[in-house]
Amino acid sequence: MRLCTFSAGLDEMKRSHQRDPVMVLRALDRCRRFSVFEATATPAIAHTMTYLCKAGLIETDHSVGYPWTAVTLTEKGRSLMTTAS
Repeated sequence: MRLCTFSAGLDEMKRSHQRDPVMVLRALDRCRRFSVFEATATPAIAHTMTYLCKAGLIETDHSVGYPWTAVTLTEKGRSLMTTAS
């Protein structure tokens, strides 16, 4: 049984995709949440998640209960995601 993951989660992405901010934005847009375990599972995803937060591409909401974080793409994040298509 898997407790802290869901379909198409961050931890199921290829490492090369975990390094790509646009690929991670697309996954977050689909899932709308992630667990702390997924976001820190590898140095690649941890770095990308830090970048997305600091660059203002996503907004996080920790009120959903540990280990989950709800996520919303900002206009800046949506713009990056659509221009990369």
